[in-house]
Amino acid sequence: MKKYKVVFLFSGQGSQYRNMGKDLFTNNAVFRSSIEESDLIFQKYLHRSLVNELYGNDDTDFDELLITHPAIVAIEIAMIEVMKSYNILPDYVFGQSLGEFAAGVAAGVWSAPTAIKAAVEQSKSLTRSNLEGGMLTVINAEAHHKSKIYEQYDLCLASDNFQGSYTVSGTAINLDQYQKILKKEEIMHARIPVTIPFHSPLIYEGLKDFSFYMQQGIELAKPKVPYVSSLTSDLLTSIDTEYYNQVVSSYSSHIKGIDFLEQLGPCIYIDLGPSGTSATFTKYSIPKTSESYIQPILSPFGNELRQLEKLNGLISNPSNYAI
Repeated sequence: MKKYKVVFLFSGQGSQYRNMGKDLFTNNAVFRSSIEESDLIFQKYLHRSLVNELYGNDDTDFDELLITHPAIVAIEIAMIEVMKSYNILPDYVFGQSLGEFAAGVAAGVWSAPTAIKAAVEQSKSLTRSNLEGGMLTVINAEAHHKSKIYEQYDLCLASDNFQGSYTVSGTAINLDQYQKILKKEEIMHARIPVTIPFHSPLIYEGLKDFSFYMQQGIELAKPKVPYVSSLTSDLLTSIDTEYYNQVVSSYSSHIKGIDFLEQLGPCIYIDLGPSGTSATFTKYSIPKTSESYIQPILSPFGNELRQLEKLNGLISNPSNYAI
């Protein structure tokens, strides 16, 4: 029996930045081919170029939902293809929020083109609704979490990331008010680069068009690879057409998902998201006694090729690699 279970991790909105995966796009034919295939979908349905937006645009701001939403999915799908080229296949998949779109591809729930087109349609649905808001991550604030101080500012608990770290969602004005308290108390926090209040009831209305789209014959298969849901922190046995609305509008827990996986034995967690966020959350979620390993690939600092080499060494001989 294999001692280590390979887990693919996928992150969601807020993990995007210009030049995501540029080293791989330049030097890895598999990654580049996948991005170019996704680019055709962008050109057909958005009349924009994914390649140009990622690698040909000098504007540092990268928070336009119409582009960033499907772009994250496209990057993560390209990373799935890179893993296949190294003959690295998952025993489990676990996505957070939008990351569940790519997790669904890795699990065989839907095809890569279907997932990217769905991300495009969801971004259009949300954009048409003219929603305004945002999200904010808080670190080392267990007292705030337990007492739910954020609720005093009409903010929703969007997710639990790891012990003492959580994300809240709401209107920009309410986030500003809460941020003042965090600054006053010198609590670490960061505004997430999104302009939509994901994981809150505020976006329900904005998802109605996407609900209609998903009901028009989109086929979702039963997972062929064990698929851990960020909503239930358990294995999904089937997925309905509302699931990919729920993953961006409902509370999710990274901690509970990792707890579930840790109960299954030692894992090799491979973060296929753009920024290494899932790897960081996982590092602080696993017990200190855990025998699991964590390997990010992409990050805003590059070094993707070197990280792939580390992953190869880890997969071939986990005992030679340290987190």
